[in-house]
Amino acid sequence: MTSKLIIRSAAFAAFTLAPVAALTAQDAPQSTDEIVVPANTAAASSGRIAVNIASGDNNQQLGDAAIAIGDIALVTETAIQRLIGPAPTDHITSITIEDGAFAGTNGLTSINITAGSQNQMANLAALAIGNNGAMSDQLLEQTRAPIEPKGGSPEGALPSNDRIAIGDTAFGNGNGLIQVNLIGGEGNSSANTFALSIASDGSP
Repeated sequence: MTSKLIIRSAAFAAFTLAPVAALTAQDAPQSTDEIVVPANTAAASSGRIAVNIASGDNNQQLGDAAIAIGDIALVTETAIQRLIGPAPTDHITSITIEDGAFAGTNGLTSINITAGSQNQMANLAALAIGNNGAMSDQLLEQTRAPIEPKGGSPEGALPSNDRIAIGDTAFGNGNGLIQVNLIGGEGNSSANTFALSIASDGSP
């Protein structure tokens, strides 16, 4: 007798952003989005670790994992992220990850951290382990409109006001699958995808 295990994982996120009235630089002070991850946060954690941290407006974050184990194992994983709206305004952003944060993790770790607005990030992991057959499949779609952020011409470009600082021992000495997205700014898309199929003889 043959058993069959099928896991399907799907995620969908869509925002429609209404236009807002334009403000002059004197009327609207520049926004500041700041994140500080304290020292040793989630250090030495094990198993499935999924973290989403956001400061700002209209950000999309996803950490998804699907695992199938059986005689015949099949994993299909689909993620769709869509942002529709006016171009984001510029923010001052700061992300600080202190020493030892997320260090020594063991297992399947997914971390998304963003400061700013209208950013997309996704971590996908699909694992299929089968005695007689295994297959893993993924689909990721990230779309934004408009795709060009507001900004000046090269002649009038301003210095970057986006800052990310990572402690020397953060994320260190980990084991397993570790997926990390860090974004500071506006209108960015970032993703990590991992798919693995293993048959009973240990071959992928």
